[in-house]
Amino acid sequence: VSKIFEPPVIVMTIAANIGETAICDFPISFPDSLVGIYDRDQDLLFLKFMFDEKKSELIQYATVSAQSNVNVEILKSFKITLPPLPEQKAIAAALGDIDRLIRRTEDRIARQRDLLTATREDLLSGKRRLPGFSGEWEEKTLGEIGELTSGQHIPAKNCNKDQIGMPFITGPSDFLGGDPIISTWTTA
Repeated sequence: VSKIFEPPVIVMTIAANIGETAICDFPISFPDSLVGIYDRDQDLLFLKFMFDEKKSELIQYATVSAQSNVNVEILKSFKITLPPLPEQKAIAAALGDIDRLIRRTEDRIARQRDLLTATREDLLSGKRRLPGFSGEWEEKTLGEIGELTSGQHIPAKNCNKDQIGMPFITGPSDFLGGDPIISTWTTA
């Protein structure tokens, strides 16, 4: 039988994606790639935010083999600074409000993305038509509707971040979300 962690408990990953945290307010068990952190004298939400803030620092303590990990002994010696409990509660409340607002916004964005995907599938397949439109769609090759030309390799020595020359898209990471994000320019 696995160890049961009684609520409330902070759960933290200590292998692979080190430092991911969650607060569980229900009894739970988990593998040894996670640790449970109890502290009845501190505000757990404050601690979660503190661990999230210190994640990159914690990762520096990781040992690397097939995957990075931090053991419990290393975690026990990890230092954080703590204000008095009333201030912890006030900080946790303020950050929690912002966090909830972000999650609600992300939920709304996810619902809008789902709607966009469903609508796009219906409209671009012809299953559904906009009011006032009818008739058959034509099928054409890309070569029939436009000119396709490949880009070219530009040596790194001809690229800059100083906005000198022509904007240069380096790859798909430069047009996430459909709009180009120009961070590189070329003089070649």
